[in-house]
Amino acid sequence: MKNEKRSACILQFQEINKLMEDQLEKWNSIAEIRKTYDEFVKNLKKLKDLQPDLEKNLDPVQDELREIREHLIGKIFPITNILAVYVSDKKLKKGTRNMIISMEELNKLKKAKLLDLAGRMLKTTEKYLPYPDQADSELSRYGLTPIMVDEFSTALTKYAYALQLNKDLLRNRSKSRKTSNRLLKANRKMLEKRLDRLMTVFSVTHPSFYQNYTSIRRSKKA
Repeated sequence: MKNEKRSACILQFQEINKLMEDQLEKWNSIAEIRKTYDEFVKNLKKLKDLQPDLEKNLDPVQDELREIREHLIGKIFPITNILAVYVSDKKLKKGTRNMIISMEELNKLKKAKLLDLAGRMLKTTEKYLPYPDQADSELSRYGLTPIMVDEFSTALTKYAYALQLNKDLLRNRSKSRKTSNRLLKANRKMLEKRLDRLMTVFSVTHPSFYQNYTSIRRSKKA
């Protein structure tokens, strides 16, 4: 259910809640109405608690993830090309050669696939990491520096964190949405199957109260 429709339903529930509370003395002695209403209000409270999570703007998190992803790709790209020459010279195994991809291919990678590739590439570069006292060790002769590897490692850590944060937020929102939909369905059912019918007892004894109730139900049908 979209947030607009969900909000409209909750608004109607709140209006019914207010009406019932304002007219407590008229219906409080009827056990089944009281029982239904108590459950209705309990669900309403949970719905209101869930709303901030459902309405939270995730765009800043998504934007930050994209920026961190672009930064990581920028750190990977030169190392990719250095490895391309190195792999060719050393005639390394196929598994290593598969990590050599273009900028276009890097940009097309899915979130988890980029994380996996970057992790494997970091292990490969660290294997040949040029130590300060070994100026000629392996990849240092091809232009790879300890600073490049450190920046790559830092970018990868930030990306992994941002990716997990984004995943957690989306999972929590999905969970909240499912819970909210279940509570909305339960409250609508209580209104339609119980409270709407039980409230007809007031159509004669307290017509104004009953008309106010039905007016709310008609104006924003949940």
